[in-house]
Amino acid sequence: PSPTDAVIYVWSPAPVGRAPWPMFRKDPARRGVGPAPASGVGTRFFTLRPCRLADTRIGAPHPAASTPVFSVNGRCGVPPTASAVAVNATVTQPTAFGDVRLFPAGTPMPFASVINFRAGQTRANNAILSVAPFGDLRALVEMPAGSLHLLLDVSGYFE
Repeated sequence: PSPTDAVIYVWSPAPVGRAPWPMFRKDPARRGVGPAPASGVGTRFFTLRPCRLADTRIGAPHPAASTPVFSVNGRCGVPPTASAVAVNATVTQPTAFGDVRLFPAGTPMPFASVINFRAGQTRANNAILSVAPFGDLRALVEMPAGSLHLLLDVSGYFE
């Protein structure tokens, strides 16, 4: 590898063993130094023309505490071999404050949200998300009550 080569690691919460990247906790100076990954380890990013995976403004909004599932693989140019996708998540017309968490279907819900919002706000955020082996993303609409519309646009994938 040359100094200009770059590797992006995508973390999946599935129990796959030790992470291949350096761990900050093992280095008191938090420099991120550690053993280099084995040759060939890593993921390549492929760009796509931005494409809408989901837009609930066409139908009913997602209610609070709902967990909709969105199919990713095979749509918008994302192949079935994709391990993660680069998305832009947009929340619009929320009736209360809250957050949305996006994660691979069939895995434990993460503690971190992809986007936070207040009532009436339209907000967007970029995220890189692992996809389930069968190609689905799950969303958790975390609000005390009410509903919102969710839009997901994909701009690339990792393989």
